[in-house]
Amino acid sequence: LSKDSLIHFTFAGNIGKVQNLENIIEAFLLLPSNYQKRAQLNIIGDGSNIANLKRLSNNNPNIIFHGRKKREDMFKFYQASDFLIVSLVDDPIFSVTVPAKVQTYIAAKKPILAIINGDTADLVINNKLGLHANPSDINSIQKTFMHCIDMDEREKENFSGQSDKLLKNDFNKNKIIDRLTNVLLNN
Repeated sequence: LSKDSLIHFTFAGNIGKVQNLENIIEAFLLLPSNYQKRAQLNIIGDGSNIANLKRLSNNNPNIIFHGRKKREDMFKFYQASDFLIVSLVDDPIFSVTVPAKVQTYIAAKKPILAIINGDTADLVINNKLGLHANPSDINSIQKTFMHCIDMDEREKENFSGQSDKLLKNDFNKNKIIDRLTNVLLNN
């Protein structure tokens, strides 16, 4: 990724059916051309659904498949992104899980685009870490892409600041150990 004038959306991880990338690509392809020209959808990873997604993307020059990358190289991709995407299909089993990548995205201090329902969406919404779109609603995803593309830097920085605050307060290892110790000592 190069840091250019485009708004970079990045999904990183396993690429299978449950990641819901079909709906994300469809929504991106439905963006008006003036929005598509201002954005790039980056898909990093590999998996059983990659050939189908490449076909679906119809060689759109603003949808880039980067393939699998080394874990140690991922931070530079995150830093070059404007929004990091976490997504899963809308299935009740996934509503009670928070993918591990969410904590990595929070640590990258980039706005999160949550195209997922349940606990992950609640975490992003309640902590003001980014935006949410219904994973089953392509129009919702499209409108959220448009909102992100139109978003000013201050709003993005507010989301990043919330990630920093969450890291310092809730995901701070020493504070977690102190809370656990208090629970154990008081029972």
